[in-house]
Amino acid sequence: MSPLLLIIALLTFINCHAQTQTSGLSYVNSIESKVLQYEKNKDRIAQLKRDLPALEEKWRMKKQEITDKINALVRERDALVGDMKVGARCSECNRWKTDLEKIGIDFEEHLGEVKGYAIPATTAELENVRKQYNEKIAIQKVQLQRIQNTDEFIQANLLETDKLTKNNVSLCEEVTKLSKNYETTVLQEAQNKQEVLIRKLCDVASDILIANDQIEINKARIFRYNDAFRAESEKVKNRIETETKELQEFKNQEIVANEKRIESKQYQMDTAAASKIEQSLALAKSLAAEIEDLKSKNRGLNLEISYLSEGLEKKIQDKTIEIKPQFDSNIAATNSSTQKANERIYLLKQQFESEINAATKTNTAFMNVIISETNRMVMASRKIECSVWNNTAGEATSNWNQVTPCIRNLTSTTQINPYCSKWNLISYLGKYKSFLASLPAEDLAHSKNALLNN
Repeated sequence: MSPLLLIIALLTFINCHAQTQTSGLSYVNSIESKVLQYEKNKDRIAQLKRDLPALEEKWRMKKQEITDKINALVRERDALVGDMKVGARCSECNRWKTDLEKIGIDFEEHLGEVKGYAIPATTAELENVRKQYNEKIAIQKVQLQRIQNTDEFIQANLLETDKLTKNNVSLCEEVTKLSKNYETTVLQEAQNKQEVLIRKLCDVASDILIANDQIEINKARIFRYNDAFRAESEKVKNRIETETKELQEFKNQEIVANEKRIESKQYQMDTAAASKIEQSLALAKSLAAEIEDLKSKNRGLNLEISYLSEGLEKKIQDKTIEIKPQFDSNIAATNSSTQKANERIYLLKQQFESEINAATKTNTAFMNVIISETNRMVMASRKIECSVWNNTAGEATSNWNQVTPCIRNLTSTTQINPYCSKWNLISYLGKYKSFLASLPAEDLAHSKNALLNN
């Protein structure tokens, strides 16, 4: 073999070796050096105990699943029959109120949109629906009765466990101490490995929290934009009303001035008309024309005042429409940001599921290594009547099974369940805390920052 191939083979061996053992392997080797073999039933007992919760949970889940199906069918039947009795079916599309509301459509609004009306079901239709649902419910009840009292796999598990337990032997003090040292060492190693995985998951969780906050902040911004638009519209309205009133007052003053001129010219005209002098008569005729011209102007001014009143609302609407685009633009941009945040949440949640599945596989692989080594200790202690600490994988698995729902809950509620406090998840959310710290006060007030209050 060439030197290069030898090096590659050696590195491969070291890498594989490192992946298939824990830092507590030396304790396992020490136990194996002191004893020849362990009680044959011990490994089987451990396996049965690990299997039992899953069997019980599977049995309970099966019963609950069937019960839920029965309850759902009853609720669905009663809701549909209730709708059918009161005539909650659309005359246009023939769909029931219940079916429309399942997809988020308000029945009354739907009737208005399609210009339809509600129609009731016939007696035959009611009986047919009841019959269909009663048959489905009956099938589920038969299935539930069949598994209600016991489960053959659980019974077999418990019987076998009890039988094997009676054959167990205790182990020596030295093996017990070594097994305890193994547990202490490997649990710390498991915690270190899990912490690396948790930090990676919490980075994705932080991104989800940030996107959720951005959506809430955007909602508040839209409210502020709408409030600002209403305030600005009110300013426009008040300004136009004031300008219109001032203009009307100015025209009214002009009318009053014209009336005074008319009165003066009327007096001059009457005086000139009373004279028989030709020039005075000509003056009277000229004054009459001027008076008529002033009256015509006043009529025009009165019309303008009327037009100003009649066109006030339209002018206000037109001016309001002029300022609306800038607010619409801000709202549209904010809605676009919200849509992108929703899309990002969707992708992030997919990423989170992928990450948590990968992390769980990594953790499970390490748990399997622990189980393998623990089983070796159990086997080695078989004939020396000395107990061993063999719950390392169970405790490490329990820790992992506790923290992953905590992180998952965090991504959906932005809150840390008190049950999860021992993991101090806040310390893993540096990215999210930095985001919160960067927000202005008006945005921070609308973020889901429950983390800060924990």
